[in-house]
Amino acid sequence: MLRPIIVTSLLLLIPAIPFLLFHQQVTDWVEQWEDDRVTDGAISTVVFATLASDILLPVPSSAVCTLAGGRLGVGRGTFISWLGMTVGAFVGYGLARFFGVPIARKFSKDRDLEDSRSSFQRWGPLVLILTRGVPLLAEATVLLMGLERLSIVRFALPV
Repeated sequence: MLRPIIVTSLLLLIPAIPFLLFHQQVTDWVEQWEDDRVTDGAISTVVFATLASDILLPVPSSAVCTLAGGRLGVGRGTFISWLGMTVGAFVGYGLARFFGVPIARKFSKDRDLEDSRSSFQRWGPLVLILTRGVPLLAEATVLLMGLERLSIVRFALPV
């Protein structure tokens, strides 16, 4: 049981480490985009791209979403933010699904991975819903669902 805990802990650290290392630089960059001379199209593109890369980069998504809402209006800002975060979730899911298993096998036994997979097949969508708005846990859960090979349909609906 120790190995699945180690794998889960490592997955939780993946999004946390860059956030801890680069949080201030990213926050400063987001603040530069508050300039009124930047067009709505540029804001939309940057918000989308930034949130889509959130699975790999230390993005302060709450600040980015707030900027989007403030500059683009609640409706458009929410849509662009949702779209970016959803694309990022699918990217993370795909990366973990295709590249995560070999890494996890280095730290876990196949039997342990099978046991945890059955639990996540059952509870995975609920876990996704519950952690979707929680910084770091949302990204870690996405990676875990890819690693555990939750079906794409059961992944897509909650995300």
